[in-house]
Amino acid sequence: MTAIALWEPLPRAEHSSGILFETRVKLDIRGSYHQLGDFLSRITSLNRIVNVSQMSLTKIDRASKDDVILTINLNASTFTSKPEAEGN
Repeated sequence: MTAIALWEPLPRAEHSSGILFETRVKLDIRGSYHQLGDFLSRITSLNRIVNVSQMSLTKIDRASKDDVILTINLNASTFTSKPEAEGN
């Protein structure tokens, strides 16, 4: 099972387009390469856009003869439209 070791929300930022806010989260995950694939696959089924960036994988242990446990560090971002100013 994939374990989330760190879920650190980062400050919300205005997107360069000026019409969106970007909500970012830093994640540290522990699991196998297959579990990482499953995690990323589940992200794609969400009802919103989630960008994954700055991903790094580090081997930390061997779970079995065929499986290696990894530490996966990544940033995830999602987007929210900015409210329109009143009167526009």
